[in-house]
Amino acid sequence: MFSAVQPLFSATHTPATGPPAKSAVKLNRKICKMRSVRDLSQFLKLNSPDLSAVNISTAATRLAKLSKETGHSPAGAVAEVLLPLAAANMQELQGRQLSNFVWSLAKLHRHAGETLTCEYLSMLDERAGTCLKTGLFTHPSEISILLWSFARFGHYPSQFVQQLRQCDGGFGASPFLAEFGGQEVSNFAWACAKLQICEPLFLEPLASRASDVVSCFTSKELSVTLWAFGKLGQQGPAVEELIETLSIQHSKVLSRCSGRDLANICWACARLQINPHGLVDSALDRACVLLHECHPQSISNLVWAMGKLDCTNAHRVNTFSDTIRSRAHCFSPQGLANILSTLAASKAADRDERPHCVYLMLCLCLFQAQTHSLINAIAEAALPFGPELSGQNMANMMWALGTLGHSSVTVDQLVDMIIGQVVLDPTKLTPQGLSTVLVASAKLHDPPRRELTNVDELLDTVLYRARKQAHTFNSQDGLSNLIWGYASVGSYPASLMDAVAVRAPHVMHEFSGQGLANLAWGYAKLNYVKPQRLYDAIAREAMKRMDSFTAMTIGSIVASFTDMYYPCLPLFDAVDEQVLARLAEFRGPLAERLISSYSTVGYCSKAALPLLGQAAESTIQSLAQETEGFKGSSRWSYRQRRHYTTLMVEGSFCALRSRLNRLIQVACWEFLSILVWVHEMTRNYPE
Repeated sequence: MFSAVQPLFSATHTPATGPPAKSAVKLNRKICKMRSVRDLSQFLKLNSPDLSAVNISTAATRLAKLSKETGHSPAGAVAEVLLPLAAANMQELQGRQLSNFVWSLAKLHRHAGETLTCEYLSMLDERAGTCLKTGLFTHPSEISILLWSFARFGHYPSQFVQQLRQCDGGFGASPFLAEFGGQEVSNFAWACAKLQICEPLFLEPLASRASDVVSCFTSKELSVTLWAFGKLGQQGPAVEELIETLSIQHSKVLSRCSGRDLANICWACARLQINPHGLVDSALDRACVLLHECHPQSISNLVWAMGKLDCTNAHRVNTFSDTIRSRAHCFSPQGLANILSTLAASKAADRDERPHCVYLMLCLCLFQAQTHSLINAIAEAALPFGPELSGQNMANMMWALGTLGHSSVTVDQLVDMIIGQVVLDPTKLTPQGLSTVLVASAKLHDPPRRELTNVDELLDTVLYRARKQAHTFNSQDGLSNLIWGYASVGSYPASLMDAVAVRAPHVMHEFSGQGLANLAWGYAKLNYVKPQRLYDAIAREAMKRMDSFTAMTIGSIVASFTDMYYPCLPLFDAVDEQVLARLAEFRGPLAERLISSYSTVGYCSKAALPLLGQAAESTIQSLAQETEGFKGSSRWSYRQRRHYTTLMVEGSFCALRSRLNRLIQVACWEFLSILVWVHEMTRNYPE
């Protein structure tokens, strides 16, 4: 979701030394005195027969330095001279020379062109594995720099990594790991993250070593190390110990961190869901001081971490809002999408899962006028990107805007622009991305208050893609949202509905409970009565997993079935069992909804009277909440009395429909008693 940090370009290297012949020493001195790429290239061509492995390593290091100092491209020298020389002398390169040579090539990678092929990199990898196996590396930095360099190429050094695995006693027991300092740990961790080396065999010992040398880290080395563990999602005792150690010393460490370092630390902690001793809070407070000099990507990562870990307060919200609003034009499309997504995720989070004070803070952040102006500023900054927006950017922005629900001229222009781009080139989006855009458009399209201009074209575009690629749509993000989106805008594409009805039963096991509920709701909303097989499949899957569904999901599925006048008795029986086992979860409007749904299709429910009791209990509590004795404004209106009398009739009908004789008499007597109770309770409070 967020872009990676840059590698440590300050990675140290050891000068090429050893016991070269006297002529090699003289050649080294001459190489070091070269002042231009052209002169060095000519010198190497003239003296190529006499150059040793030490000279080649020194020449590569000097070439990288000259390229940086003069700004001249060494592409010709690399392709025509350096790489052929190294290939001819590959078996002479020892650990130190090989490390320096590959490090220099990593610095010169963008100048190497097509010459630095996978075959050439594989040859370097093979030599590195041989050097490690035969003990030719003499310093731990050589190991870390070599892996770092391969990561810069984006090339996985399989043979070198395999030899690391096969060290005596494992990587954790290797002698060079015990000598790793802060820079070596940081370079090795960064390389693991870039190469996706996520084996605990490497990461656990590396995290333990990081804890041992945490006081030796520079702020950059520390932040990159944490970023790497966060990138790999490495959670374990060693990583937790490292962050715990850092949190204890945070006042000393954070004071020397740059904005980028703080962003990496916060981002990593948010990825790992760790915030010991308020480490992220302290880092965010420090970042507020440095925010004016932070790169937009760092600001985006800080905002994401703040939302992910619920580290909001008024000062941070105001500071970040002001900064983003004033510098929105500096952000990349990815950064803008990330900030919008963070705001939307905060709003979409379940209130019950957040402390009340945090929820109030999020409300303050999301709905005050200053935050509306922040959303407008982000929308205005995103508009010029147009065709440059990636499919992921467009899907994320639409999801965020649909969730936030904020309406303004600028936001509507951005939404119309994104829909137009999707219509123009729908192949930029995955099937899931198309469904996301469709659902967001359905939420935002609200005529006549808010009418988007390209919705009809979007529906046609999605319909065309869905007909051709229905097999690529997955359950939750694709099929369920697809039908939900069409139902929300009231469209009725019969061919699509038929295609989804055929496809969905084959992937029904992939649906979440909410996905099943959305799919059933969509067909019911459109009154599309054909797919009985689909509803049967939904019922079978729901019965298998109903004990894991929320009460709201269960109520929604039942309502969809009854809205379609499809009384699936096995499903309703399973729902009754869940209601009786989890009665406390079915309260108020949800209990009323189930009673009314059952009454619609005439289902005789074992849970009807308990549900009626739940509805009545919620009503009594609402009456008594503010004033004792049901006085004043708490009295029932005529409409309320009529509603609950009707509800009692429906509930009694569901409970008593198949009962005879004594049961009917007893139940009717109890029902009449309830009516008398309602009458006594309300007769003193006329309309």
